[in-house]
Amino acid sequence: MEDLSLKECLKLGIENNITIKKAKLDKEKNSFKVNETISKGLPQIEGYGTFQDNLQLPVTVIPGEIFGKPGQQISVQFGSQYNTNGGIKINQLLYSQTYLTSIALSKNANVLTDLNYEKTKEDLVYSLSKLYFLTQVTKKQKDLIKGNIQRMDQIIDLTRKQLQGGITNGIPAGGCPLNFHDG
Repeated sequence: MEDLSLKECLKLGIENNITIKKAKLDKEKNSFKVNETISKGLPQIEGYGTFQDNLQLPVTVIPGEIFGKPGQQISVQFGSQYNTNGGIKINQLLYSQTYLTSIALSKNANVLTDLNYEKTKEDLVYSLSKLYFLTQVTKKQKDLIKGNIQRMDQIIDLTRKQLQGGITNGIPAGGCPLNFHDG
């Protein structure tokens, strides 16, 4: 397991934290909303077009009296085979207090979203730093405890050798005999 510096831990934490990613997406989303609000005041251009191909011209029945043939119905084709139609419509908002207010509100919301992102980031940095230093303290305590255990093992080994060599009688100052057992 490799040891990481505080800077590396913070970098990894910020890059991989879901809350930070969500706050960043909210920030981008709100930026798009500001642009969308502003775009409503820009010129709006609409274009349309139609093309019609009449394979058979429509037939209309006309009374024969018009052509001097009373009592008869005369079929006549009217129209043209091809029809096209097209146009452009342009609208421009000149003044709307609602529009101006909505721009101001969306920009304020954008500032709040930016502040929320920064606060979320700072909270994460604080929490990660706290955990990092807690981990460092715990690691140092673990090393100290290991060192204490090694020193205690050395003292026990030395005392055991003294007992075996007859240097000590095995009764400590408190009056309780030492009970050493392997294990």
